[in-house]
Amino acid sequence: MDSHADTIHAAVVTDRGGHIADAEFPTTVLGYTAVLAFLTAHGTVTSIGVEGIPPTAPASKARTATLNQIGHALIGAPGDIRAKYGALQGDNRTQALARIRPTGDGVHIAFLTALKTLAKRVQSLTEEHHALTVALDALVTELNPGLRATYGVGPTPPPSC
Repeated sequence: MDSHADTIHAAVVTDRGGHIADAEFPTTVLGYTAVLAFLTAHGTVTSIGVEGIPPTAPASKARTATLNQIGHALIGAPGDIRAKYGALQGDNRTQALARIRPTGDGVHIAFLTALKTLAKRVQSLTEEHHALTVALDALVTELNPGLRATYGVGPTPPPSC
């Protein structure tokens, strides 16, 4: 099943993944009732898979937003700060900013404090994302090791995606 804001798409497949039927339903009480009727009309339901946003997505999205904030803050930062930290990329920039000790005049202290705070947030969200990914992967592996062993199933998409 693939859920969206206004619809849910259900597919019936064989135990080997062969397509039998599929249909789209509204995300309402009547729609969910119709999904159940649709699925059971095709025989005994042995399992249901649900596609959706993984629980790690909010941490990943927040991390990306925070990295963007750092980039935007550096654009408006005093020239020496922009030159020193603007040249760094990725984890190198984040680690350097997380370690800084804000000094200088009021403007420098304000920018450096903001950048340090944002960098620490990136580090925290990175840790959160990693912990959620590990926990989710362990749970899926425990509950359905065969599914987890399938190519393309897991915490990250296959390389071709």
